[in-house]
Amino acid sequence: MILPGKKVLGYYSVNGVVVHNKIAALEACKDGRLPEWKFQDKLFSAFDWTVEPQEDLYELYEQRALQLREQYDRIILMYSGGIDSTTMLRTFVDNNIPVEGVGTYGTFNDPNWGQHIQNKEAYNIAVPYITKLEQEKNINLNYFLLDDSKHFDKFMDEEWVYATSNFSLSPQTYMWNFHQTDPNYQYHMDKGYTGIIRGVDKPRIFYEKGKWKVSFLDSCPGFFNSDYKGGHENSWYANDYFYWTGEFPKLICKQAYIVRNYFEALPDSKEKKALMKRLFSRDKKYFNREFYHNYIDPLLYGRYVDQKVGEERPYFTLGKAKFVNAWDKDDAFFKLAEAKYQQAWKDGITHVEKVIDDRFKKDPNAFIRTGLIDIWSKDYELC
Repeated sequence: MILPGKKVLGYYSVNGVVVHNKIAALEACKDGRLPEWKFQDKLFSAFDWTVEPQEDLYELYEQRALQLREQYDRIILMYSGGIDSTTMLRTFVDNNIPVEGVGTYGTFNDPNWGQHIQNKEAYNIAVPYITKLEQEKNINLNYFLLDDSKHFDKFMDEEWVYATSNFSLSPQTYMWNFHQTDPNYQYHMDKGYTGIIRGVDKPRIFYEKGKWKVSFLDSCPGFFNSDYKGGHENSWYANDYFYWTGEFPKLICKQAYIVRNYFEALPDSKEKKALMKRLFSRDKKYFNREFYHNYIDPLLYGRYVDQKVGEERPYFTLGKAKFVNAWDKDDAFFKLAEAKYQQAWKDGITHVEKVIDDRFKKDPNAFIRTGLIDIWSKDYELC
């Protein structure tokens, strides 16, 4: 059987050359110009964003789940406990669309694993939520935990940075490369083409010069456009996104219009103007991720979150990381990994600081905290 293979979910273009790793792409930019971030351009460009889909949003969620069910022999949902992945999970469960497994990653090979910051969401939300959902629905989701500690020893030298995500040099983002070796994954891969589905992500919406736009930031999709050890040649599984997909642009288009319509309906005022600048400006001095979520989450996931528009999240969340290149959620690595593996991680950070032009760093004097600059895809304009 010839399997479809991995999906190219995004890549960088450097003078027309395709590069999947951000470090490699930036290193190749010798003239100071950013590489282009190509995120499912062909599929999104072929879609008419000026027309609002008429279907109900939750109907589109169901259609997306059915589309994925038809594409793959086996489906594994990655569940963090956040509202994006919760809505994805509930779309399958509430519409009786079967999945073969649900997984949560963290560092669990420790009797006190719930005390690590990395595992707080799993301990406080994900595991209890799955347990309760299985009881209430009388179902078995084949829930499993993916243990990062098995992969601490993969940090051998500075070269690990060329197999990371496009937004961070956090230890976690390298260890994601090896999750597919877990027996829970391998079991399904042996039985057919397996889709590992992730709840990526909310739409990023802008309001500029009277125009509403949608764009895709390279720091959001995560590791899965990397090219570690020829990963795109493998055929037995594919990472896929539930929301950010060019195969079903109706969904994210509808989400964008729901947000647009809500704010268009608000009476014009100084307060509205100031609020929209905070939410929909591309200028980072106005934007706050948590503040944005307080408005967007209730509009897009209201069925599954008890939160009014603009209110703070009424559930546990770790919030924004203090250090881009060493998250709070990496605490288990720094507590449990052997010194030589931690040193290899540090060597990678030092390497990037040396080989990447300072113009591509948010703050060259605080690289560990701020990381690399973000790159936007092309814009898609709403009506």
